[in-house]
Amino acid sequence: MKISINRSKLSSNLSRVVGAAGGKVSLPILVCVRLEVFADGLMEMAATDLDVTVKSVARVDVVERPGAVIVHAKRLSEIVKSLVGDMVNLELVEAGRLEVRSGKSLFVLNVEDAGDYPALPVSDSVSMTSIDGAALRLNIERTSFCVSSDDSRPNLNGVYFCALGGGAVRMASTDGHRLAQAERSLAFEDGAQLPAGDPLIIPRKGIGEIKRVLDAVGRRVRLGFMENNLVLASGVDEGEVTEVFVRLIDLKFPDFKAVIPKSVEHEVTVDRLAMMSALKRLALLASDLTKSFRAEFEPGTMTLRSENSDMGSAKESISIAGFEGQPATMNLNIRYVVDVLSHTEAERMTIGFGRVLSPALLREEGRGADLFVIMPIRNG
Repeated sequence: MKISINRSKLSSNLSRVVGAAGGKVSLPILVCVRLEVFADGLMEMAATDLDVTVKSVARVDVVERPGAVIVHAKRLSEIVKSLVGDMVNLELVEAGRLEVRSGKSLFVLNVEDAGDYPALPVSDSVSMTSIDGAALRLNIERTSFCVSSDDSRPNLNGVYFCALGGGAVRMASTDGHRLAQAERSLAFEDGAQLPAGDPLIIPRKGIGEIKRVLDAVGRRVRLGFMENNLVLASGVDEGEVTEVFVRLIDLKFPDFKAVIPKSVEHEVTVDRLAMMSALKRLALLASDLTKSFRAEFEPGTMTLRSENSDMGSAKESISIAGFEGQPATMNLNIRYVVDVLSHTEAERMTIGFGRVLSPALLREEGRGADLFVIMPIRNG
């Protein structure tokens, strides 16, 4: 293999695939990326941990010799990012050694034979639907922060995904203490729509790699399913394709709708940024154990309090609208509320609640079906 390729293009394509390599892998070779250059001037970069596979195809400027190698993914990506020249030359100079040249820089990397890499999935027979990648990305942004990291509850280690028909998709996640739900249409105006389907669970790492690709490729992407895999593709019409294959979690997601309050006794409206700023200050003196704060409501005002028995206490008051009746209180985890406020965009949020130990229901004022539920802390 001997090629020349634009450094920026090589770096951006490597950044799309490198996340699929590494982590808790069963085989050492899975920390590597597979590079294959074809005589027609295209190079495919691919990485997998056997559960998530990402492939990205880029056009090479000069192909002197096609070929394929396996090289450490993170190391190659870091080297390419560090280079200062406009072009990068990659050459397999002898068995097991790859030269990376740019300007006055030369790196020689140990590589392995491409035939040793696991077989990669292909999407040739997958039925793909054109969707709005920006809308999918927003659904991911609104839900992925609530995914559980507790491996003993594998059905919570991903994001619930359900196509509702007509292009609408509902996504949700929970770690047992909080819940996020996002719902919007992924359909384009050209009529392409996702048919209704059974719910499925996209694992945490897969969600992260899908978002990484969506950040890079823009709005129009294609979505499909093969066996127990979700497939996302971009750039199909342009030839420089990026594909993500994600093995789904073959379990049943819990009935999260049961924890969404059907009604609330109180609903107040508050400035989102003002509340987030106040909570970040209160966090400096929150309990090390519960990370809790106490919200006290009365007409026109919400008073926020935190206390650390070893260091002291903090208090802030914020103006609210909508509260009526006798004073009410609730205790919540500061980080959980800040997470919601930082992953939303509206100027004002509504907070719905009832009795002291009932969950809090947060929504963006006047914006769609997205909602967030946070369970209360019994002893704040």
